[in-house]
Amino acid sequence: MTGRVYVVLKEMGSAPVFEVPLSSPSAGESPPAVRAVHVGDLSVKSSELVTAADLSPCGNALLVRTTAGLYERRSPTAAPASIDALLLAPSDSVPVADEPQGEAVSYLADGRGYVTSE
Repeated sequence: MTGRVYVVLKEMGSAPVFEVPLSSPSAGESPPAVRAVHVGDLSVKSSELVTAADLSPCGNALLVRTTAGLYERRSPTAAPASIDALLLAPSDSVPVADEPQGEAVSYLADGRGYVTSE
């Protein structure tokens, strides 16, 4: 576990991405307040609404779900990449079922496939 959580806002065309640091409070203590930090934007076609995203288990690709399709951004070296680099990587369309209310995407644990849901 990296201790990093990313939140993508549901926006048309360009969805802001925030990092929310995780913290582990001591036993009996409440978790401290944390501040989400804007790390970049996830740009898609202006007519598409970003509805979900998932980072691959090995950190070298990012799936982006929109109301119109599914896209994958890969590290050019196939090695793990920063979120910053993946947000700027070229976006390739990948197969997805016809789900008019497409709202979710997740890589399989081994990173060799993905599942979607509406």
